[in-house]
Amino acid sequence: MRAQGTYPSLRGQWPEEVSRSVPPRPPKPGQGQVVRRYWLYGVCLAAMAMAGLSLHGMFRAQEERLARLQAEEAALQAQLEAARSRNQALRREIERLQTDEYIETVARSQLGYVRPGEIPFMALDPKQGSSGNN
Repeated sequence: MRAQGTYPSLRGQWPEEVSRSVPPRPPKPGQGQVVRRYWLYGVCLAAMAMAGLSLHGMFRAQEERLARLQAEEAALQAQLEAARSRNQALRREIERLQTDEYIETVARSQLGYVRPGEIPFMALDPKQGSSGNN
């Protein structure tokens, strides 16, 4: 047994350590764990930042697509409203064209029809009448 406070001689006992000029310094308790923990925190932080950037890119692309689709929807709604307005105007025109008053007006002006008992007459243009006789 060794007495307390005495150290064994290094000759021949640990040849690999004796051949070194300076013996290795033992690590401080828990120092390796702290370094590994900070390294792991750094890796997790970098992974979260990359995930956040990729999600931001995806959401930004979706926002742009949504804005484009909303603008397209607004344009289509305006076209639909214009088509509905035109359709309503055409329906009113059809109703007007199918009335007896309009049909009579067209028959008198374009076809020369007269009612029974009326005497038809035709007004001549004085310029056409004088040049046609000469």
